[in-house]
Amino acid sequence: PECIAAYLAALCEQCPVILREPAAPKYDIQHAEVFSVLYKFDNTRNKIVTGHHVEEVTMHPDLRLLLSTSGSTGASKFVRLSGENLTSNAASIAEYLEIAPNDRAPTSLPLSYSYGMSILNSHLHAGACVVLINEPVVSKSFWKAFDDEKCTSFAGVPQSFYLLARSGELARSRPALRHVTQAGGKLEAETVRALAETGTRDGWRFFVMYGQTEASPRIAYLPPELASENPTAIGKAIPGGHLWVEGPDGTKLQSKQLGELVYEGPNVMMGYASKPEDLSLGHGPQILKTGDLGFVDEGGLFHITGRASRFLKLSGKRVGLDDVESWLARDGIECVAVGDDDALGLVHTGKASLAPGIAQKLSIPSSFVHDIRVSAIPINKNGKPDLPAMKAMFDTEIKKLRSAPVSDQMHTAETAKKAVIAIFQHQFPDIKITPQKSFEALGGTSIDFVEVELELEAIGISPRKNWQLNTIADLSKRVGSALLPSDRWVPDYASAGVVGTLLVVLLHVIGSQGDRGLGLSEGSMWIEFNVFFEPLRMPLFALLSGFSFFVMGTANVSFGPMSGNLLKRLLLPTAVSIAVFAMFGQLFSTQLAFNTPGQALALLWLPFAHYWFVMSLILITMTSYAVFRLALGKPEQVLLLLAIIFVIFRIQFDPNIWSVNAAMLLMPLFVIGYFYGKHAQKVHEHRHLIVTAAIIVVFSFTAFELPTGPIGRIFDVTMSLAMIALCLVFAGRIPFLTRIAPYAFFIYLWHVLGTSAMRRALDLLDVDSVPIFVAMGMIAGVGFPIVLFRIFGYLPGALYLRGK
Repeated sequence: PECIAAYLAALCEQCPVILREPAAPKYDIQHAEVFSVLYKFDNTRNKIVTGHHVEEVTMHPDLRLLLSTSGSTGASKFVRLSGENLTSNAASIAEYLEIAPNDRAPTSLPLSYSYGMSILNSHLHAGACVVLINEPVVSKSFWKAFDDEKCTSFAGVPQSFYLLARSGELARSRPALRHVTQAGGKLEAETVRALAETGTRDGWRFFVMYGQTEASPRIAYLPPELASENPTAIGKAIPGGHLWVEGPDGTKLQSKQLGELVYEGPNVMMGYASKPEDLSLGHGPQILKTGDLGFVDEGGLFHITGRASRFLKLSGKRVGLDDVESWLARDGIECVAVGDDDALGLVHTGKASLAPGIAQKLSIPSSFVHDIRVSAIPINKNGKPDLPAMKAMFDTEIKKLRSAPVSDQMHTAETAKKAVIAIFQHQFPDIKITPQKSFEALGGTSIDFVEVELELEAIGISPRKNWQLNTIADLSKRVGSALLPSDRWVPDYASAGVVGTLLVVLLHVIGSQGDRGLGLSEGSMWIEFNVFFEPLRMPLFALLSGFSFFVMGTANVSFGPMSGNLLKRLLLPTAVSIAVFAMFGQLFSTQLAFNTPGQALALLWLPFAHYWFVMSLILITMTSYAVFRLALGKPEQVLLLLAIIFVIFRIQFDPNIWSVNAAMLLMPLFVIGYFYGKHAQKVHEHRHLIVTAAIIVVFSFTAFELPTGPIGRIFDVTMSLAMIALCLVFAGRIPFLTRIAPYAFFIYLWHVLGTSAMRRALDLLDVDSVPIFVAMGMIAGVGFPIVLFRIFGYLPGALYLRGK
């Protein structure tokens, strides 16, 4: 809401706005910063902030909006749009879609995309509603919100409809749905016909639309009643506009004659801007040469057959073939670029692959770009590159590639993991992609979602529910077995977390003091076993939590969702478990029973039993979050400084509110986990050296008495890191751990009830064998929570009870 409010307020105050993607390619950001920026919208804090530099720039009084030309080729220009451009186009769209005040449109496309912007503009122009849904359009949560809010329309790009056809969402009965619109590329004729027929059956209208950013952005639409019979047409000009086909000499062509589509209307841009001086320019002619070749049929409907100039539109982005060749020529590489709107071919004589670098520069998925190696560049009789011959090579190569089995295609990649990382890297070019990243952690939009999913399908990863939550490492495991083994090692963090959980269960089965657990003496082998793993148990959880803090991008999440997540995922299920555990403590008069009302109230603010860690973790997470929000500029340095302070100085509070003392002890491990997440791949590259050092540390520190004070605490942290490193390396080799990983947090919360009950049962049976107590206690401590977890699944509020 804050972003949209900022956009509308700026338009009302006649302050020109630059709209760009939150994770725009570097060249887009640099280009935008050519212009003086008075204010910026900080989407991490949902606030307006002052720009870094402000210069006096004369702007034309009609200028209202700057939009990038689809983030094309690095030679990107900005389209200058006036208030008249925006208003006239919004009015035209509202007219032919018959948008009424009772309509409700979801934000299925980003505001920075001209199509998404037009949805907002046209609906607000008509006095209708816009429903803000920040979810991918193929997710269940999007369609639940869509239905709950009784949305009346849906807008999508071609990829959206290809994926939705598989999910069946658009085939469901939705009485409120009035119309569905498609733009952003060409949709297959059969898909157009199928959607039109589905709409007729279910009572909604399907509009195929055509436009360009330069037209604010809509140019033509296909009336729904004509879609089934004319599925290849883009339709007719929007109200207030005029569309025709023009020959090379500028004459208007008759029906069926092939030429360039030209549009005229009040929504045609003022012009382009590539430097500050351009912002003062006035209106150019309200005529737009689209660059698309096509014809008009006898019924007055327009069709597109290709492009007039050497431009492609890949993954929704305009790509200039001449620009691609120029980039390579600067590096001394002779190459001819050819292709269509499905792929780009690089014809060259070199041995090295050019495709990955070009795909990254264009910020498009790697599967769109292909090397076509030749012994010599084909030349025609005029001594110029023979473009038709090379286009034929491209067509043959692409046909061969698309008909090959997925496993054969994947053999050309070094490893499955590298292929998946490449897909994510090209979709998010300015973010360092590591195997621990997930789509959700990278903050992908709905358009990113469909493009990445299609790319994953292309290498043999079939989509499944919530794939966007899986790490890249997990996704790569699902590629076909024909792949070569990966050369990039990734720890099994889930299994490592289970090791920590099992050590906690074991601690409470055996006990660490003479009056706890089995009541064993301090010198017992079992007690010593627990003491030995003390540097691993809770420090492991703290480090993994810091790792997750980085990987999930928690610092960039707004306060509401972040705090709500802590409440629902941690605090609420913990509170339920505390209440039940305290009740049983009273019932059986255990050591943790409370005798006064004050002791009962202390459950709310003092650490209780093993639940102290959850309190500490919430404090650590909130503190780290606050550092990133308040320590502007250098939050990581501040976080590191806090960790150093808590290691050197043993700060203790009395009373120990919300286990703050333990939080300060564990925060250094949390911070180390954060930096580990940031540099994980570099750490993994030296894992053999790290394992060797860890083994030496563990044996050395065990054999000698360690100092106390600040030096001793540094030794303690070092010992913890050594044991954690070994755990991360070896935990994934134990299959059993993976099976119980989904229940790890639930086992942590509820295991004590199982271990206590088993101990009492064995006491009644007069069992006195410590190994039996340990074995049965572990089985009960792990098994009881898993059974309870499944039982909770049948109760109201199961997601909250389970912490899911």
